[in-house]
Amino acid sequence: MIRHRLGLEEFQAPLEKAPEGARLKLLDGEVCEMAPMGSEHTGLVTHLAKRLEL
Repeated sequence: MIRHRLGLEEFQAPLEKAPEGARLKLLDGEVCEMAPMGSEHTGLVTHLAKRLEL
């Protein structure tokens, strides 16, 4: 397996080119745009976040 460490500039470059509010993820070394969260997903995330608060 060949590994390549990214510098800060290399990591941030795709983020700066993305549209405002875009949700991005790093998948197999590629920056991909994620679909928006649906209402059920949003509700579950909110519920979990509240349960995890100290």
